[in-house]
Amino acid sequence: MNMFRVVLAALTWATLALQFTLSVRAEGLGLALVNLLGYFTILTNLFVALVLTVPALAPASAAGKRFARADVQLSAVASIIIVGLVYHALLAGQWDPQGWDLVSDTGLHTVVPIGFTLHWLLAAPKEALTRTRVATVMLYPVAYTVYVLLRGELLGRYPYFFIDVNTLGYAAAVRNTTGILLLFLLVAAGMSAVAKRVPRLATQEEGE
Repeated sequence: MNMFRVVLAALTWATLALQFTLSVRAEGLGLALVNLLGYFTILTNLFVALVLTVPALAPASAAGKRFARADVQLSAVASIIIVGLVYHALLAGQWDPQGWDLVSDTGLHTVVPIGFTLHWLLAAPKEALTRTRVATVMLYPVAYTVYVLLRGELLGRYPYFFIDVNTLGYAAAVRNTTGILLLFLLVAAGMSAVAKRVPRLATQEEGE
């Protein structure tokens, strides 16, 4: 497990822990958990943290092998890129974080997306990618879309304004989520194409 990966994994876990602590202080444990588990940002940073950590700590385990798979890692990098793109394009102007909120915000939406993209480009496995396997990277964002819409029906609130059925209606919310899913597919396809041209520097990284 090279030093950059160690630092990035630690930073990702630390940022998630900081955001959890801030949310618990502001909302209490129960409400913080309910709210945090609705955000694609939080779930995707957690996804990245697991991809960075599990194959390194338990490479022979079923989870370690799954998180080390090329299609799973492609899904993680495409997801975290979407986190950064959507946040800076649509959400950054919605609030003005200060202090530790700013630290958490920057980590989740900028530092981890950039750091993990660099890690993926230089060190992640890419050899097994095929058109069929690239299609499987859509499972996570599609599952999240279904989950967040069902969750919204149960709780009566949505984590992002562009999927808020209460204010937009189903037609607009579905149209917006479809657009983001198409963007996700475009990013994943683009990264897969880039992967064919970028050498993998750490060919034995998962076993270190």
